[in-house]
Amino acid sequence: MTEFMDSTIELWDAWDKMRRESVKKAHNEYYTLCDEERKARREHGKDSAEAKALSREAREILESYSSFEWNELCRLDDDEIHERNVKAGKSLILDLYN
Repeated sequence: MTEFMDSTIELWDAWDKMRRESVKKAHNEYYTLCDEERKARREHGKDSAEAKALSREAREILESYSSFEWNELCRLDDDEIHERNVKAGKSLILDLYN
């Protein structure tokens, strides 16, 4: 069980670190699109096709991530990610054991 827990935590750590980098890039893209949308609304009107398309694209980015990933994961360092995964791994093993 310990080997299973350790390998699971290792995989979760790798996934979370990869996902964190993806979220950071997505944040940049999202905020750039939001800026472009505001500019399009000022220049072409609130209901312009361009503004709506930019809004839709920004919303799709936001919806690609869970609220935890979008709001918290991107701010965690490697140690904090590992701590969360160790706690979750121990909980998983206890659940399996029970």
